[in-house]
Amino acid sequence: MRGNVILTAYMDRLLQLIRSNNEIMEDLALLRSLQLPDVHVAAGYVRNCVWDRLHGYEERTPLNDIDVIYYDLEEMSEQFEKIIERQLNEQTGRSIWSVKNQARMHIRNRTKIGKRFGPGWKFYRRRCCGESGYFRHGRCHYRFA
Repeated sequence: MRGNVILTAYMDRLLQLIRSNNEIMEDLALLRSLQLPDVHVAAGYVRNCVWDRLHGYEERTPLNDIDVIYYDLEEMSEQFEKIIERQLNEQTGRSIWSVKNQARMHIRNRTKIGKRFGPGWKFYRRRCCGESGYFRHGRCHYRFA
């Protein structure tokens, strides 16, 4: 029971951190407006925000990229992904968006189709580093200061 209370407290703090960041909230609203099925932003986007907060950085660390994944068996052309990338680049003024349909990636990588983010998702997991984060049971965990 105690573990659930601690996890809930961490989740509340993470959500508060995300909701207090206007840039993240604008990006998430933009992604929602595109109405891509089962859309997710990969962990690096949030990780950098958490890292900056934990280390007291005043300015946000510049992102190398923003990985967006979704799962759509109906529209599986790479060209459609590029159209979405262009829209995101134009609307945010940042050309660091990478959009991938995981249904298409399953076919390209010859992995089993069926699970939304099963085999394809493993390509996006990254190990945490530094004194504030650790990797356990296939998940990245952070200790908030």
